[in-house]
Amino acid sequence: MGHLLTRHFLWGLLPALLAPLLFLAYLPALEATAAELSVWRWPLTALGLAGMALAALFGQWRHVLALAAVIGLPMLGDTDLLARSAGHQALAVLITALVLAGAAVLPERGPTGPILWLAAGLAVLMLGLMLRDIALPMLVARPLAEFELAGRSLALTRSAVAVLLCALAVTVLQGWRPDPLRAGLLAASLCLLPLTGALGTEPPLRLAIAPMLLLLWAGLLLHAWHLAFRDELTGLPNRRALELRLRAGPRPVGMVDVDHFKRFNDRHGHDAGDQVLRRVAETLAGTRGARAYRYGGEEFTLVFRRRPLARLKDFLEEQRRALAERPFRLRTSQRRRKQRGKGGGRGIKITASFGLAMPRRGETPAAVIKRADQALYRAKAAGRNRVEIDE
Repeated sequence: MGHLLTRHFLWGLLPALLAPLLFLAYLPALEATAAELSVWRWPLTALGLAGMALAALFGQWRHVLALAAVIGLPMLGDTDLLARSAGHQALAVLITALVLAGAAVLPERGPTGPILWLAAGLAVLMLGLMLRDIALPMLVARPLAEFELAGRSLALTRSAVAVLLCALAVTVLQGWRPDPLRAGLLAASLCLLPLTGALGTEPPLRLAIAPMLLLLWAGLLLHAWHLAFRDELTGLPNRRALELRLRAGPRPVGMVDVDHFKRFNDRHGHDAGDQVLRRVAETLAGTRGARAYRYGGEEFTLVFRRRPLARLKDFLEEQRRALAERPFRLRTSQRRRKQRGKGGGRGIKITASFGLAMPRRGETPAAVIKRADQALYRAKAAGRNRVEIDE
């Protein structure tokens, strides 16, 4: 449970805590003029276009739209599309916040999915900005409250409240289902707060583009890291991540294999097999003193910190019992639709065999894994659902 809470905090709540730091970072630049910031126009635009190309390569069309909105925000300030008023600037900021929130919340279904409707709605709102006599911009910019803090006048505007509500909605979703791309979108949306008049001044729209692009790029790079080093099915680090971990030197290694998995797959189908692998991965991820990895197929690896042998065996026995003594509830798609809320599905017993190897002086990590694998096969040959050790 502890590792899950840590993961949810890092990916869900940490971006929301960036808001005070972003406010402090903006303070020295609030007096900058649009002319002073225009020198960064084309380099930042190129950075945004490169990010759009990378996002499209990854099939992340929501991120493509988010980057396009960020690039377009300062461009609006440099053209005659916007009236030179705080109201129209606040409306542009609000539209960008809605785009980022939509990109974070909508499911990814390609360029013709929900993202297309979001883009269409964005186009309609942008057209509305050209209407100079509408009352909406000034309504958005109107402050709800004004106060002073550390000698600076602050204002709580409607657009600031809207940006915060969008960020809050994304934070809730991110805390429930962490995702690196969504973390970047959340952190980028918080960069819009100083542009809403909340700091008592109206800085140029271009002020936000650099930190927003960097945060969106960070989300893309973290997504690429996940693709390379995370197993998509179980969420555990994959074999490539295991190899990187063991470059630091050999550690005690436990190899785990789900008993009779092929027979289970043949009988219940691959969807049920995937459920079993996710259940086993969730259990192993909670192993005390170890990091769990998906080795391949139905095999997993546990890399331990250096502990006494008896202690490590106790940790493996805990996980063996946790799997064997808690029936697995098989859920089919038909049951999900018709029997939701009516108790668990059919109980199926899952067991696994464990092999543990302690590193020897001068031994390579590959040799430790090989001995742990041999101990695992001895456990299976001895009847399965047991722990064997190779000292």
